[in-house]
Amino acid sequence: MTTTDLAAEDRFQNTDALLGATRLAFFTPIRNYPSLADSKAKSILAADGLMISVFLIYHDRLVMLLHNDYLGVVFLILTLLASFSCLLLIGGFCAYIALTMPIPPMPESLAFFPEIARLSLDEYRSKITVLTHRQVVHKILIYNYSLATLCARKFALLRRAMACVRAQFFLWLVITLVAAFAGKVDPKSPDKDNSPPRVDRKARVTHSRLSLDAPTVVAKGPATDE
Repeated sequence: MTTTDLAAEDRFQNTDALLGATRLAFFTPIRNYPSLADSKAKSILAADGLMISVFLIYHDRLVMLLHNDYLGVVFLILTLLASFSCLLLIGGFCAYIALTMPIPPMPESLAFFPEIARLSLDEYRSKITVLTHRQVVHKILIYNYSLATLCARKFALLRRAMACVRAQFFLWLVITLVAAFAGKVDPKSPDKDNSPPRVDRKARVTHSRLSLDAPTVVAKGPATDE
């Protein structure tokens, strides 16, 4: 094989490798993951809000359980509420940080929109027209790496938030069921306190007889002289 053939084969291999890298760099399915992570974070925060709203509905019954005479019941409710609150704060914080996390700092790249927005249209045109194919691939790789780092950090936080939500849901279910049935089993429920007092039948009959035997007093007006 001659030197010319070897040079042509090297150029073909380099071109083939560059085309493969270009295809992978431009078609890596990574741009949809940040929005997917943001949607999961919003769902977690929405679920936390729904759980809290249900607790607000049963607020009166929860307060009644906390003022119960049985210390075991009070301790159980306080433990459940404290555990739920801790998980809510941790999971909500992780979801909020994942939702608001910006893309990590990266070198200057015309694939990133803030870099493009800093330039005027003429500057952007002049910079992008002088780039070679290898330089363009390099800048796309920088953008992909920064975006992949952002996705990895977001989903790491969301895994913690989802673990907290799973434990929260179990505690929320237990507390909600206890609060829902608290008014039915409590002996001091408002329905029983507002019921009219029972009157003894014998006492009612005796009272009626006494009112019949009592003399009737007829009021007379002042005497008038005829």
